Amino acid sequence: MKHEIIMATAYFTVLMLSAASAVRWLRMRHLFPMFFAPIFVCFTLYELVICYQVKFGTFDNLDRYTQAWYNLPIWVHEAILLLEDIFCLILVQRERYVRRHSINVNSVADALNNVDCGLMYSEWDGTIVLINHKMWQLARIFSDAQYYNALDFWRMIISFDESADAKRIDFTSWPAFLLKDNTVWSFERSILSDADKRYLEIVARDVTDLYNKRVKVEEEIKELSSVQGRLQEVLKNISTTGNDEELLAYKVHIHDRLGNAILRTRQILRGNVQNFEEPARESILGLWTNTIKAFKNNRLEVEQNKEGSLAALYSQAETLGIELFMFGDFPVYNEVAIRAVREAMYNSIRHAYANSLTVESYKEDGGYRVHIYDDGKAQSDAVVEGGGLKSIRRGVEEQGGSMRVAVPEGVELFIFFKEEAK
Repeated sequence: MKHEIIMATAYFTVLMLSAASAVRWLRMRHLFPMFFAPIFVCFTLYELVICYQVKFGTFDNLDRYTQAWYNLPIWVHEAILLLEDIFCLILVQRERYVRRHSINVNSVADALNNVDCGLMYSEWDGTIVLINHKMWQLARIFSDAQYYNALDFWRMIISFDESADAKRIDFTSWPAFLLKDNTVWSFERSILSDADKRYLEIVARDVTDLYNKRVKVEEEIKELSSVQGRLQEVLKNISTTGNDEELLAYKVHIHDRLGNAILRTRQILRGNVQNFEEPARESILGLWTNTIKAFKNNRLEVEQNKEGSLAALYSQAETLGIELFMFGDFPVYNEVAIRAVREAMYNSIRHAYANSLTVESYKEDGGYRVHIYDDGKAQSDAVVEGGGLKSIRRGVEEQGGSMRVAVPEGVELFIFFKEEAK
């Protein structure tokens, strides 16, 4: 029974010695692998040999010193073997501490292999002096060949297009590739200079998050462009609708004037022509004169009060989502002036993407000076005098005034109304 207990303890000690020796053998300068390890191993084997002699019945053939040693109390043998075990545990724990708190060749290599990017360093002629595990794995994805020259590896990366495991998505001087596992890697090459030497550095970085964000931003830009296109169409339709409303009102006005003139004329003609006295003639001539004038001027002559004109402009500005600021003495009874502000509102939204429209005016001898501008950014060729502005210019010039359109950054109108407020 005694020899079995000693054998079990000795076997356990052999395992501990093996582990401690393997861990500490890398540090040859330490005392354990050079001195204590052989002594501990020899003693443990000595104990095992004695136990086997006892087990197979040849104990009596041993010398008297060995027999005397074995006949010592069992706790002596166990104590020595347990001390060896404790010493081995202390050595292993110490080695773990040293590995975690000191820098050596292995720790530097482990650090390079544990970084989340691929690294390759070479001499100036391309001879590779260091490559970590990640770069080696990436190189195996792009080619089955083993590269020993960094210049050849970089030429392969630059010329690579597509395969079953990777696809190039960036064709600049710093290529990027979409791999089979949906990760994106970007490669860069740079030069490192030492005191008297230069090295080539190739770095592969995981830019998957950046790539996904860029794709998302591009999708949002595409969606915003679509929305912008629809908004421009809506603004165009708003402007067209406004002009159509003016045209419809004009047609109704002309229809009313022309109908009144025709009905009045028919009444006169159906009566006794000899009784067509001077007041009746003046009345019918006045109706036809106003009707012909409306056709000739191509504009409405609708009487509006001050409150109604300004209220309509502010209401329309609120509907279109643009702020309207008016300063000074504005010719509110001038229909052309009201139409000019409304047309400028349409153009500032449609062409300059403006948020506000400002109208500055002041009265001077003979008329009003009106300056209309917005806070938008229009292109120099973005605004041309279409139907709306041409109609405004014609109305201003018929009144003896003048108009000038400028597009420095936003849409600007400079108008002089010679006709005073009515």
